[in-house]
Amino acid sequence: MRLRTAHSCCRVVSVEIRNSDLENYSHQRKLFSPTSITNEIYKNVVELFKECWKGEKIRHLGVRITDLCSDEFIQPSFFDAQDKDKKNALDSAIDDIRYKYGNSSVMRGVFLDGEFSPMTGGAGAEDYPVMSSIL
Repeated sequence: MRLRTAHSCCRVVSVEIRNSDLENYSHQRKLFSPTSITNEIYKNVVELFKECWKGEKIRHLGVRITDLCSDEFIQPSFFDAQDKDKKNALDSAIDDIRYKYGNSSVMRGVFLDGEFSPMTGGAGAEDYPVMSSIL
């Protein structure tokens, strides 16, 4: 949501894991074309996590997007999904609802009866007031 608010897209997605022995390792992937679509970023994060996780206990899981660019002009690729416009419209609608009614107004169904909050671990300005000027 913050990426789209800044009218930006990312070209690189990375995952960092710290295990219970305080060892760090990470994986990253350069995307075919820049994106700000939540499901595309999530899909890449899941794939990267599965590639690098060794099955041990996790102390820290970090997700980072880098190599940012403006979303004003994006060169489409033959490899892009057919429904990219629909995914952008869906993300925009969800962002608008969250701006109007709060971050917890729309969430994935998997979190409905889960023990974890869908917004756990986020670094939103409301979670960390000191960071509001940074974000």
